[in-house]
Amino acid sequence: MIDSTTEIAVEQTFKNGTTHLRVEDKNTGRFIRYERQIDDDPEMHFGKYKGMKFSQIIEENEGYFDWLLTQDWLKDNFRTTVTYWLDNSSS
Repeated sequence: MIDSTTEIAVEQTFKNGTTHLRVEDKNTGRFIRYERQIDDDPEMHFGKYKGMKFSQIIEENEGYFDWLLTQDWLKDNFRTTVTYWLDNSSS
């Protein structure tokens, strides 16, 4: 999970075409870690909306991701993916 008070996520595309989130220190810009691979419209891999794209889910249930982000069981890397998508999608 990205700590928005001390970290920032920047998209980085590698030579093989995959895109990841590069997490950097907000103050120094120094590399901290890479987060899960991202795409423009990720797919849900579990639960009620398994197999659906994020954009489809938000059309069907606008508050779903807000609820999901409050769940303690949600893994940090997926939390980061959801937060990044919500911050950067045009939906």
